[in-house]
Amino acid sequence: MEAELKTNKKLILLLLAMIIILSSCGIGANSNEPNGSEKIETTGNVDNRKIILSSDYTNEKRNELLIADINFFRKQLTDKHKNPFHNITKEEFDANVDTLISAVGELTNKQVFVEMNKIIASIGDAHTGMDYWDGFSYPLEFYCFNDGIYVIDADKSLEDILYAKVIKINGIDIDIIIEEIKALVSYENEYWAKDRIPDYLMHPVYMYGLGIIPNEEKTEFEFEALNGEIIKKEVNILGFDERANFISATNQERNVYKFDQNNEDYYWYEYLNNDKILYFKYNVCANMKKTFKSFNNKMFESIEDYDIEKFVIDLRHNSGGNSAIINPFLESIQKLALDNPQMKIYIITGRQTFSSGVIAVMDIKEKVPVTIVGESTGGSPNSYGELEKFELPNSKIPVYYSVKYFQMTKDGATTISPDINIEPEIHDYMNNSDVVMKYIKEDK
Repeated sequence: MEAELKTNKKLILLLLAMIIILSSCGIGANSNEPNGSEKIETTGNVDNRKIILSSDYTNEKRNELLIADINFFRKQLTDKHKNPFHNITKEEFDANVDTLISAVGELTNKQVFVEMNKIIASIGDAHTGMDYWDGFSYPLEFYCFNDGIYVIDADKSLEDILYAKVIKINGIDIDIIIEEIKALVSYENEYWAKDRIPDYLMHPVYMYGLGIIPNEEKTEFEFEALNGEIIKKEVNILGFDERANFISATNQERNVYKFDQNNEDYYWYEYLNNDKILYFKYNVCANMKKTFKSFNNKMFESIEDYDIEKFVIDLRHNSGGNSAIINPFLESIQKLALDNPQMKIYIITGRQTFSSGVIAVMDIKEKVPVTIVGESTGGSPNSYGELEKFELPNSKIPVYYSVKYFQMTKDGATTISPDINIEPEIHDYMNNSDVVMKYIKEDK
């Protein structure tokens, strides 16, 4: 049961990354309404989707329907996106679309959609994307550390490759594959790409669509273990209704940083008595059953009972939501800082700090003096957002696009860089060592 719950959670997080981040976490809008409220446009016949899904490229009707989808996609994205050609010229965009149309009669459905994914990514807007995944995955979880991509969790049958570095896939060097995968990622800086690449690697449809692997049945990986041993492993692919028996599910403490054990909650806090630290984790810019305003009031009421020398605001896993949710905290932290000028305030950022998570960083910086620690943010303080979406009329696949541009700095920055850059290594992950919190605790 634990393994199934963990796997279900992974699927939910994937959908959040591929759908919610794109649709409901629009940058900007400090209002009382959730960012990215969607205006959904749908057309076409549901039966057309069945024709597409049940046919291959030898079916002329299927080809006509897909070409109609591609042309619809071209017009809608061109007409409706705030500025679709800030990163690519219209001529380049049209040439890519025309090339795809001419190849529909030679490509599988999955290859067509992966190519469309690539065209959308070329827009260069991290909020603009396409919701496509065929349901298949590897029983592996990857993470991109500075020296490579490692396996950070695996099915129990693959325990010998846990913490191993990925060297090759289907005989192709991983560095080449990463560059291919990056062409599918909608990103504005390298940190968001580093966050998204492991998810694309976990789902074979993307490597199949790019021609890296020949099919979605099994894949040959080559790994380098921590002792230097090279391990070649044929990894079977899980179907939509199959679940991996992940190693970490047998030990909830394993590979989970202490300060994110409650990551199912949108927000929580803890007083670290030995270090005189009030630690506040803000994972999602949204209300839970207990509203953020109520939570915030309780947190600051309890502070009166504590001797606080440091206040930590952890936003490293905050990928957005409604940017107005944090407003009560801004008022409270400003008052606390004025009453306690000797107290140090830290913000932790990371590659998953995105959209309204980035706005939260900027808003807090405006209210109180802070030291930012961790990684650069995956989200940009100057980017497109305020999401709407349309649906491809025949395949029924949703496409998300930005209708506003938000500028929060004058220097055109594409990320918020920390004052103290700290990035974990594989050994930190293995040892469950939160190196960012370690720094904050020891900072004088």
